[in-house]
Amino acid sequence: MQEDFKAAFQAKFGAEPAICAQYFYDATNLAIKAMKSGGTTGPEIDKAMAKTKDYVGVTGSITFNEIGDRIFPTTMMKVENGKFVETGYIDIGD
Repeated sequence: MQEDFKAAFQAKFGAEPAICAQYFYDATNLAIKAMKSGGTTGPEIDKAMAKTKDYVGVTGSITFNEIGDRIFPTTMMKVENGKFVETGYIDIGD
């Protein structure tokens, strides 16, 4: 899906999307989805977005925790002896 987004963006605007364009695209679509489900004020939109589970976005599958933080699986790495070494896996947002 990310490659489709990049191709569509480039076709429309004649340039590569900026690094944050994909996140803005997903955030805008999620906000619209939340408003369509009845959220008309900031707190209502926040509550509707916090219920989002497994939304397929350009930046991957999107799920929010109960306080509205995106759960974003991430592998932590460090540099050891000049090489990247995995230090573990976390869910950012937990």
